[in-house]
Amino acid sequence: MRISFSGHETFPLRFNWLKKAVDASSDEPGIFNDDWAIAEFGVGKNMVRAIRHWGLACGVLQEDPDVTGGYIPTDFGQALFGVNGWDPYLEDVGTTWLLHWKLCAQPEPSPLWHFVFGRWSGREIEMSSVRNPFADWAEREGISLPANSTLKRDLNCLLATYVTRRSTRSDLEEALGSPFTGLNLIHKTDGVHHFRQGPQPSLPTEIFVYAVLKFWNARRGEAKSISIQEILQEGASPGRIFKLAENRAFDLLLQADQWEKKPFTYRDSAGNRQLFRQDESISPEDVLERYYASAHQRVIA
Repeated sequence: MRISFSGHETFPLRFNWLKKAVDASSDEPGIFNDDWAIAEFGVGKNMVRAIRHWGLACGVLQEDPDVTGGYIPTDFGQALFGVNGWDPYLEDVGTTWLLHWKLCAQPEPSPLWHFVFGRWSGREIEMSSVRNPFADWAEREGISLPANSTLKRDLNCLLATYVTRRSTRSDLEEALGSPFTGLNLIHKTDGVHHFRQGPQPSLPTEIFVYAVLKFWNARRGEAKSISIQEILQEGASPGRIFKLAENRAFDLLLQADQWEKKPFTYRDSAGNRQLFRQDESISPEDVLERYYASAHQRVIA
């Protein structure tokens, strides 16, 4: 996947865009390159490109290897938004946390999102404080920076994606805003944006465990153990991307340690706090299936 600046065309993600992207690309991989995409999505060309961008950035779309310029749903996109999908209308806040992880865990295609949530340790989320640290990180990663005006649009879109804005528009999509605002990860005080680090009470155990396993696999491969410090404090770790308070993270890990079928167990030996693989057959995707199966049972009940 390619690095993208301003692929969102300045439009924050909207609630039904990801399902629209999955449904349309399932029927026609070339949908995003055809003029009739405007009629299909009911939006202008710029917004069609934004829908494609968010589909790629949130991991529900991928390039079609068999169709030049085509896109198809990922397995994750089909599982979430396809026929009999887990949460096709984004009604479960756990899904929003999951998409936030997907968006920020890797630098492609949205490096600024990845850096701000996963790598940066600053406080005020403003262009003046973000640009130089981001430029230093991007240089180390071999990422070419765009013009300052483009980077500023990227940061403005990031903030609009996570901070509630009052809308006077009659359009329902516009009025609903971005699903990410419900996570309350960024707040604005006296005109300045800050992260809201804390217990994140709406973050489900399974979604956190999924992120832990994905991070573990990417960072340690088949290693039998990983330190709690890495999970909570290292760059692009679940603790940093979810802005999660340490005591809450321990609560979630200990809850998972009580599962009948648990992927890991927690041990604290002389202050050396680690997770150890318990059942290596349990994949991150298995944890997601567990979550949505239990969510379905809650709905039925």
